[in-house]
Amino acid sequence: MKLFSTFILLLTLFSCGDREQKLREKESELNQKEQELLEREKALEGKDLGDHTDSILTGQVNAAANDSISGLWSVTMTCIETDCEGSAVGDIKTERWDISYKNGTLQAEAQVNDKLKRVYRGAQNGEAFLLSVRPTINSNDTKAKMLVRLKPLSYQEMEGRREIYREGCRIIYSLELEKQ
Repeated sequence: MKLFSTFILLLTLFSCGDREQKLREKESELNQKEQELLEREKALEGKDLGDHTDSILTGQVNAAANDSISGLWSVTMTCIETDCEGSAVGDIKTERWDISYKNGTLQAEAQVNDKLKRVYRGAQNGEAFLLSVRPTINSNDTKAKMLVRLKPLSYQEMEGRREIYREGCRIIYSLELEKQ
């Protein structure tokens, strides 16, 4: 019995070590993604968005792109991955986004029940649209960062992903957008 108890104790210690290692790996991965997001945000902020010579950061803002994405969109977000407390795979959220170009920058104003929740800003990158939002001092989660990738399917539909990075966890949503 003593040998069995020792075996269980050792097994528990090794199991905790594995969990700690996995947590360290996840933390490192999250820190790396957060750093990449910060670099993208700094690059967007540092650019003169009135000058459209850099097609990767500012996108080629043309009439077709502007017409295809500008307008009101019904957005359905389905959680597909999470390790954050209070969030579960399968959770569904709906918002209305008013997407437009302002001073050469793509902007999406996310609204729930006709109240502005957040403003995403970004640019077109080839066939996709990349948007991000930084929390404000007034928001509940001042350390969360959000990254949205959208891909047009037609003039009336888009799909994409929304990634939320919080301290120690992340949430990934699959997005379906339909133009209103």
